Amino acid sequence: MNNVVLSFFKEYNIPYRINRSNNTVSYPCFYCHEETTISLIRTRWKCSNCSRWGTIVHLIEFINDNDHSAVEAIKQVNIYDEKKEIEDIIKLLAKIKNKEVALELQEKLSKILVKRQKKRDP
Repeated sequence: MNNVVLSFFKEYNIPYRINRSNNTVSYPCFYCHEETTISLIRTRWKCSNCSRWGTIVHLIEFINDNDHSAVEAIKQVNIYDEKKEIEDIIKLLAKIKNKEVALELQEKLSKILVKRQKKRDP
């Protein structure tokens, strides 16, 4: 089933992040756009924000039943990936020569700090 879930997100260009430690994929909820997860093994999901739930079949039906703008809205949601953010910062550090790059670096660092703080606070 792993391939079915990943193929779905890739085919429709839905942002996602694989969590190999617990065999899930994080992605934006199709209904409220908050980050939620789907099981790679059972293909079940439940959004802790809006309480909607279903399987990969429900996500496929959503894509088929909704207009282009609803699907495009989902594609615009960013799924936070700490590893990628850190890699981007390292690349920026290598390029830092002007004020614009320095401001971009500051913004990225601020985002990471905010996300880390949210994870620590109950």
